[in-house]
Amino acid sequence: MGYSFYFSPLPETSGVKTVAGLNESVTIYRDSWAIPQIYASNAEDLFFAQGYVHAQDRWWQMEITRYLGMGRLHDILVDTPQIWNVDHWMLTLGLAESARLEWENALPETRTALEAYSAGVNAYIQERSMESLASEYGLVGLTGELDSLLIYLGRDVQVEAWEPYHSILVWKLFALSVTPSFWMDLDLAIAIRSDQTGSLQKLANTTAQSLNWPLNASFLQMKPETLLQLRENIIGNVTPELMQALGLFSSAGGNLWVASSHHTVSNAPLLANTLNMLPEIPTVWYEMGLQCNAIQADCPYGMVGFSLVGIPGIVIGHNDQVAWAFNPSQVKTQNLVLLELNPEDKTQYRRNGSWVSFEIKEVNLSVDNGDEDNSFEIAPQFQIVRSEDGPVITALNGDYALALDWAGLDASSDTIGSLLLLNRASNWQSFQEALYLWRYPAVQVAYADVVDNIGLQMAGYSSEQIRNEEDLPSLYNPVTGFIVDVNQPLLLDAEGYWISNERAKHVETLLTRQVSHSPESFAAIQNDLYSMFSADLMPYVQALRFDDIQLQALQTWLRTWDFTYHADNAQAAFFAIFIDYVIRLTFDQPFLTSTLSLHSIIPTLLHYLLPNAEDALWDIQQTSDIENRNDILQQAFSLAYEQMSLQFGEDLTQWQWGDLHQVTFFSRIIGQDEFFGDNLALNSGLFPINQQDIVLDGYFDSLNSTRHITDLPFINDEVDELTLSVYSVPVYRVIIDLADFNNSRAMLSTGQSGHPASDNYKDMIVPWRTFAYHDLRWGLTTVREVSDKRLELEPERR
Repeated sequence: MGYSFYFSPLPETSGVKTVAGLNESVTIYRDSWAIPQIYASNAEDLFFAQGYVHAQDRWWQMEITRYLGMGRLHDILVDTPQIWNVDHWMLTLGLAESARLEWENALPETRTALEAYSAGVNAYIQERSMESLASEYGLVGLTGELDSLLIYLGRDVQVEAWEPYHSILVWKLFALSVTPSFWMDLDLAIAIRSDQTGSLQKLANTTAQSLNWPLNASFLQMKPETLLQLRENIIGNVTPELMQALGLFSSAGGNLWVASSHHTVSNAPLLANTLNMLPEIPTVWYEMGLQCNAIQADCPYGMVGFSLVGIPGIVIGHNDQVAWAFNPSQVKTQNLVLLELNPEDKTQYRRNGSWVSFEIKEVNLSVDNGDEDNSFEIAPQFQIVRSEDGPVITALNGDYALALDWAGLDASSDTIGSLLLLNRASNWQSFQEALYLWRYPAVQVAYADVVDNIGLQMAGYSSEQIRNEEDLPSLYNPVTGFIVDVNQPLLLDAEGYWISNERAKHVETLLTRQVSHSPESFAAIQNDLYSMFSADLMPYVQALRFDDIQLQALQTWLRTWDFTYHADNAQAAFFAIFIDYVIRLTFDQPFLTSTLSLHSIIPTLLHYLLPNAEDALWDIQQTSDIENRNDILQQAFSLAYEQMSLQFGEDLTQWQWGDLHQVTFFSRIIGQDEFFGDNLALNSGLFPINQQDIVLDGYFDSLNSTRHITDLPFINDEVDELTLSVYSVPVYRVIIDLADFNNSRAMLSTGQSGHPASDNYKDMIVPWRTFAYHDLRWGLTTVREVSDKRLELEPERR
């Protein structure tokens, strides 16, 4: 492939262009990071230009995301059973159908913004041919066989217009990715019921009582074989791992705190936010400013921050009065409904004592491999099944089926309208009123304003106790002068997969340790690498008794460690692998420790188990001995030392956490082995799409949080070399200074552009990885000073 293959999709970012659909002129400034600042005279042109700019830099991301949501990946990717299964799953969820209905029910203002945004997207894609929109159109045909590529490129595939409901669909997919998944309920129940000792049930109960975890009573009364059968019956053979490959299972979480003038150097509030998601390139976030030339009735917008690609408006950021940021709430909002099937007629289920028929629709996927003489003999045929409780996500065999109940499947909402109201909020009241329209995902939104008010508002949640939006909990100007939300149960006493308060206490300690804070001190807190879990575990380790001199020396050496997970730290490298071995030996149940859905909650279970030295869970069922806590810790300690010495040498001072702790930023779907294998065109070549082997600092419970899975062996298995798979990273960092918005700063994890040949495709990786920030620009004078590109969009003159 030549350079033109990669360079032809790069957009024009300077000069003057005439664009059909504009009412008046629009100016787009870009700085060296390719962050656009859009200036327009009316709201329609502002959102038109936002759609145009999103399409310029991220068209392929928008394209693959909407086809995923529509259940039509087979229309643009090479047809495989895996692709068909994904489409079957997405059609079953019915997100596209729900998005269409939500569009039809949207408020007039929302419809106007979505129509303008869509018109801008279409204005751009109509200017260009498919190959000059994105190089990925060619790469998706690369299966390793030239014939396959030629057939793919010869297919009559046209770029379809962007429709307003596509933006709502994108939001639903985003919400799905940051919502605690139903998989956790099902898989935890399977793990508990598969434990014949009953010890895991007791531990889960203890944890649930302390943190209000949800435990599905119906599932816990069922046989493990029945639960496993339900899991195996899930439509399309979908698993958490496959959902992750689709970008829809991200173990999302984050850090969020806001301080009033009582704690700041500037005597004005400071707000800090990070969000953990999958390490995708590009990330779903895109930095930009949207500014009306004059704030007035027909153009009330002026804001800067992070937009979500495919959506009008700014999701995280500030206007001239208010700043806002959010954390996904860990509250349970996805519910699995167990449906008893009629043994005489599997198309019926029991509801209120009677047999009720499912709504069943037959779907035939249109399959065209471009070869009339060698077409598929059998086109995929699927059933889409609905119940009154939601889409049925399992096959209709066995005694039971599962339906999914989630607000994101509902069409009676206008969350994008809520976002637009949030963008122009001017005080706490208008901020709250905007969030009362927010239906999904469940979030906790921080607030700060220029007159020194701070707050936190829950949004996107309802229950029997909370039936009206006004009943949602909030905090406003607490006496402490600060609010900290790091995924602990702060506002809401409701079931969810919450974590303990330890991280929140650590943030509060760092906040109160210093009298007055600045953006620099907030940045230091965001990038803190201290592990509370490791510190809590160390006394147990130091209490062990070893006969081996080398293990004694290792134990002594660990006493000098400060519990931080720097990439070049040798002690962090050992202790992380030691903890992985403790988890593997303690929960030596392949389903429990190898299932992605439960990985994030296992350390919490271990935290509650550690004080109980003789708990039956410590015993390894495959051995004749009865192990206790100290036995497991000693074995894990010895195994970790043996593995690290084998892999990195016996000089432990040369070990480094970063030799193991590395991340690959992957392109959604096409960059995943599950769909395209180890394709050299994606991982190498002139401009590789995936960015591999990026060394990282951090640990699962440090404030600079990352999550990984290690391929440790089970009992009696062997492994020559350990590898870590990092699946969650902070995809952005932002700090907003209400005293001077130009003193605010931010950084994405990869870059602004979605074009691999662009200088801005990966230019943020190194500064992000080294905890650097760029300034978050505000005001026309500043924007002009730092911009090196200026694009004028002119309307057609009649």
